[in-house]
Amino acid sequence: LVRRAPGAALVWVNSLRDARPVAEADVALYGANNQEIARGRTDADGLVSLPVGPDDEPFVVTAAHGGDLSYLDLGRNPVEQGTGLGGAPYL
Repeated sequence: LVRRAPGAALVWVNSLRDARPVAEADVALYGANNQEIARGRTDADGLVSLPVGPDDEPFVVTAAHGGDLSYLDLGRNPVEQGTGLGGAPYL
């Protein structure tokens, strides 16, 4: 799950097997030009906050852990967030 806010992208990595948070996953955020925007590692709760500059246009986020690799295409997976919330949500 990725949640965009001004200046940052909050990424939550969980196991597809049991939905538990994945600690120590390597997470990278890339732009449409395939250039890395930011990189970080998840904490014990499976969370990492990545800095996003005002001119950055995130396109895809990847998460790798223990030989597994997953990605989320941010242009194809927006989720309706309802009213009263800011930022750009992704699934």
